Amino acid sequence: MRSAKRDGAGSEMNHRPGNFSATTAARSAHMGAATALSRAASNQQSGPLVYVPPRKVETEEEKLRRYDRVMEKLRKMMQHERRLLKAARLQYNKELSSKTELEILLKQAVDKVKSERK
Repeated sequence: MRSAKRDGAGSEMNHRPGNFSATTAARSAHMGAATALSRAASNQQSGPLVYVPPRKVETEEEKLRRYDRVMEKLRKMMQHERRLLKAARLQYNKELSSKTELEILLKQAVDKVKSERK
């Protein structure tokens, strides 16, 4: 086994971090290719990188129909929100008018003390 490792050690020597000549050559080859690609890419600007669909031209009739649809949708949304607000106000007023359990207990205690004093 040791002899196999020794035989392979010579081929691994080029990949070791300490062997500057092999790693420097590989880095310079890689950097040269990257620089060449970036130069080529900068010379070829063919448009935006994001797909932009062509603009649709609407007729006046289509615009009016879309406007009516949007207005009807907004009316329905407003009616829904008004109903929710009305329900929330009713619940709030009901909560304010009803006495809590603690208030009831306090009232009973005060009534009891008043009756004992008399």
